[in-house]
Amino acid sequence: MAEGVTGRMTTRAGGTHEIHFEAVEDGRAFTLVTRPVPLATFYFRCEISPREDGARLTQSIAMKGPSAFFFRAVATKQIVESFTPILEGLKAKVEAD
Repeated sequence: MAEGVTGRMTTRAGGTHEIHFEAVEDGRAFTLVTRPVPLATFYFRCEISPREDGARLTQSIAMKGPSAFFFRAVATKQIVESFTPILEGLKAKVEAD
């Protein structure tokens, strides 16, 4: 993956969104940027840190734009809860390679 790469992502809920990648650190971190709702941009930061017992994966989200305050209030908990299965899957993949 490289900075500026674009694509489409389909969520479990069935929505499809344009995405692009920023702040790519090869093999270490990236930020996935998308606009899934009107007047708000979501920034998902993902980082991989090697550890003696495997890898540590972290993910965070930031929202910016005129309607971001609303979506932070109503959607953050649901989005954060979705991180656990995603990160567990990524961790298993990284550790298997």
